[in-house]
Amino acid sequence: MLPALYDGAEVVLKPVFRTFADRIEARPVLLGGLVALSAASCCPQRDTGR
Repeated sequence: MLPALYDGAEVVLKPVFRTFADRIEARPVLLGGLVALSAASCCPQRDTGR
């Protein structure tokens, strides 16, 4: 299920970020993605015990 979710998000979001990279430079888009990924990785995840 997780790989399918990843592939679906990639199909939907890749054209969006490509448009951003075309309007502004690619470097800020890449750096923003890295910052968002590191922020999401550092956030503690809630364990619901299920």
